[in-house]
Amino acid sequence: MKSSFPLEPFYFVRHGETNWNKENRIMGQKDIPLNEKGIEQAKHAATLLKTINFTLILSSPLIRAYTTAEIIADKTHKPIVVVEELKECSLGIREGDIKEEWLEEWKCGARIEGAESYTEFTARAQRAFKEALLHPSPVLIVAHNAIYGGIQEALKVQKHDIENGTPFYHLPPSPSAPFWSVSKV
Repeated sequence: MKSSFPLEPFYFVRHGETNWNKENRIMGQKDIPLNEKGIEQAKHAATLLKTINFTLILSSPLIRAYTTAEIIADKTHKPIVVVEELKECSLGIREGDIKEEWLEEWKCGARIEGAESYTEFTARAQRAFKEALLHPSPVLIVAHNAIYGGIQEALKVQKHDIENGTPFYHLPPSPSAPFWSVSKV
């Protein structure tokens, strides 16, 4: 299978929960911290990843992802590299709003004042992913649900939201398995 992305295994963790996650609000690039449950989720992810042999942690600079990465790094003793392009999508004047139909409309091309377009965002997410896979593998990416959506699109796997603080392992295609496989750690 021909791919424009390096065929390297990797791990992905969505940041732990925030109060805005709990309230079903769109955070975008607002720098919202983890809540108590989010800290516990990050600690649980760290426990699951403690015995996994990954090389380093690539993290979004936003506090909810970076704190998750720090908690994992503390338990796994892996270095953290901050990657600006792993930031969540910018949703301009809609940041802080409750998730509604406008989000699907944005994905279909509707413009939002002060926001990235969905196409621009997905291209950025995929650039960050491609650069992440150039590091010695396997890496752990700690970022956001929408970033993961861009990765799922790049890998041509079924798109779905992922739970906060749950690590996933991604194994590239091979002659005996022609598609990416994704499994919870």
